Amino acid sequence: MYEDKRISFQNLKAWIAIGDTHSNLNELSKLLVKIQRIGLGSYKLIFLGDYFHTNPDFGIFLKFLKNIEFNFELVIGNHDLEFFRSYSIIKNDSIKKAIFFRYFSLDIDLFNWFSTKLVSSIDTDSAFFSHSGISDSKNIEDQSLYDLTMSAFREDLNHMTNKLIVQGHIQMTEVTSFGNHWFIDTGWGYGGRLSSLIYPSLEIISSN
Repeated sequence: MYEDKRISFQNLKAWIAIGDTHSNLNELSKLLVKIQRIGLGSYKLIFLGDYFHTNPDFGIFLKFLKNIEFNFELVIGNHDLEFFRSYSIIKNDSIKKAIFFRYFSLDIDLFNWFSTKLVSSIDTDSAFFSHSGISDSKNIEDQSLYDLTMSAFREDLNHMTNKLIVQGHIQMTEVTSFGNHWFIDTGWGYGGRLSSLIYPSLEIISSN
């Protein structure tokens, strides 16, 4: 099960934020190949949540993700929290638990890896990352898990911090920024494409 966890990095000079993947191995593969081809394989990848999608290939996607040859972090999304809530309902019923794992192509080791790899937010010298950004009604350090996975604030956040605020969750037709507030989800799960933001160049790379 997921436990709310926040992490920080000092002196992280180069990173790539990747939008909501929704378990699409093919699109992620294409994006990672592009990143490697332009010589950015040493950059830290920061995935912005919503890996879970209600299809039986979820475990296959997680296995691929676990084994990519990149340094990476996984921010949790609201869809992923829904996945853990579903599991919590059936976890004490051995038959239902077996059906759950079989349907999503999971085993206990992969499930445990996913649940422990996830974090609620990442704070660096240059940026703050979470699935849905932040609520502008409270300080960054006071954000709740709900704020970090379900916020809907869509404007400039320069009044909150000088750092970039980088999120997925809210679909845009293209990677968009309002001041220091960046939106990386370009709607892959709903007919769009998978996109990423590269720092420090602020270049954008998409899967297509």
